[in-house]
Amino acid sequence: MFIMPLHIAYESAVRWRKNISADGKVSYTMSTRRINHGFPTGALSIGSFISKHIHDLDIKILDANTLLLRMESLSFQKPLSRSEFFEACFDKIGRFSPDIIGFTCMFNGTYNDLRDFAAAAQTCFPRAFIVAGGHLAAAVPDRIFSKETAVRAVCFGEGEIPFLNLCRAFIDNRTEEYLREAISWITAEKQAAGFVPRRELIEDLSEIPPFNLNMLVFQKEFLEPHPYIYLKEERKNLKEIMLFPTRGCPYHCIFCSSQNVHGHEVRTSYIECLKDELLYYNKEYGITSFVFFDDYFLYKKDSAVEILNFIADRGWHAETPTPSFYSIDDDIARAMARAGIKAVEVNIENGNQETLTDIIHKPSNLKRAERTVASLRKHGIMPIATVLLGFPGETIASMMKGINYLKTTDFEWFLIWIVTPLPGSELWDMCLKEGYSDGTLSGDYETPEIETKDFSKQLIAYLYYSYNKWLNFENNRYFRRGEWKKALDFFEEVSGSICNASFLNYYYMALCAKKNGDEEKFESYRKLFLQGAEDESNPNPICRKWIEKELKPL
Repeated sequence: MFIMPLHIAYESAVRWRKNISADGKVSYTMSTRRINHGFPTGALSIGSFISKHIHDLDIKILDANTLLLRMESLSFQKPLSRSEFFEACFDKIGRFSPDIIGFTCMFNGTYNDLRDFAAAAQTCFPRAFIVAGGHLAAAVPDRIFSKETAVRAVCFGEGEIPFLNLCRAFIDNRTEEYLREAISWITAEKQAAGFVPRRELIEDLSEIPPFNLNMLVFQKEFLEPHPYIYLKEERKNLKEIMLFPTRGCPYHCIFCSSQNVHGHEVRTSYIECLKDELLYYNKEYGITSFVFFDDYFLYKKDSAVEILNFIADRGWHAETPTPSFYSIDDDIARAMARAGIKAVEVNIENGNQETLTDIIHKPSNLKRAERTVASLRKHGIMPIATVLLGFPGETIASMMKGINYLKTTDFEWFLIWIVTPLPGSELWDMCLKEGYSDGTLSGDYETPEIETKDFSKQLIAYLYYSYNKWLNFENNRYFRRGEWKKALDFFEEVSGSICNASFLNYYYMALCAKKNGDEEKFESYRKLFLQGAEDESNPNPICRKWIEKELKPL
């Protein structure tokens, strides 16, 4: 069995609201923060690869994020504790009794739950052999083994070959012997002895068979379209799957830890095999929307255009939410539009070229990003920018230079994130070495973890809201021109997306409604703003200070 823990720690993800009925009965409901359905494509890939070589295995994949989202519609007699939530996860697999349990730990926030989740798994299934893998686990085995843990081994690199070999060893009753000799499995004993793991990678990704989605405990939610940027009406009734037809990246961006698992060499599937895979998903599961979430889907232009046209010719839909923007030209943008793509996230990261080159080591430049935006606009695709705030080496002056440039660009929306050091990245090593971070693994990308001589955590937390205000609202083309109805329509559309600082969105929706003379919408959005601001400010006094200083009363 594979388990995908919550993307961020349980206590950070859940907020409880006390309800009192007319007859005085008390109940509790939860709301979640920064939680989306998980995308256990790694577990699906590993499970499908194992099943190709070892028949008659019963494999289940449980996404804890989906269960938590399901619980939002429920009422509880008391708030659910972390351990009670973990137990509820295991209730979902019925009588299934796993021999091996693998935790897939991708994000910083999963670290805080891993130890207790693994302990709960060991309690429920005392005979199970528990392991962990993924970007985070592969980078911090020393932390995982620093205290008593139910995790017996950590996989370094990609998991298909190591897990296949582990299953074979388990079947042959030689698990411990295999782990002692395995080049990509780390145990507490090997970690203490200074063991240096090596990756075992599949060179030809076509060797991985199409995913068997029947392994998923929550298959329905997995196939539902997700608002990668925002969810247009025409996608809402489609069945959708996320795919990674390439692995590896040749570049060395300071914040990225992907190479720790996949390496720097780019590996791909053969194009005809990928076409067969799309046909399989459509025939077996009725899937008509295909999301290519790897940065290097556009790595080979001719192949990317051919696949996009293959999808378009069948009346299907494609998404490429976060491609390498320096690969996009008119030909690719045209093929994207044909395949139904409405918006693309351009990972520009910063508006200061010196920061891009000297600090981030981004393999492109602002002029190339401008050409990408022009190509996307030409073919009716909305360009969304990703902006990261708070790199070591940045100063207030360099940040303001970046902001001033971004205000001149033709992006439709900006996704603002606070820089978070990821274990396995150059940034992580730098922050620990220079004392910029204490190595806390929260990972919600909205809480500052870095502090240098040039900026404090408090300043970055304050600027996070200011960046959103400056770029997404005050600089909005309709808002600037006083076209209140158009501005309101746009903000309403974006509010159904992954929209940071949603209370701020409600504030400007209320403001636009008031300017447009719509008192009913004004009052509705004003109330939502006040509630959202209160929810955000309770655990965050900087947010409250920012609201009092930067927003005029409605």
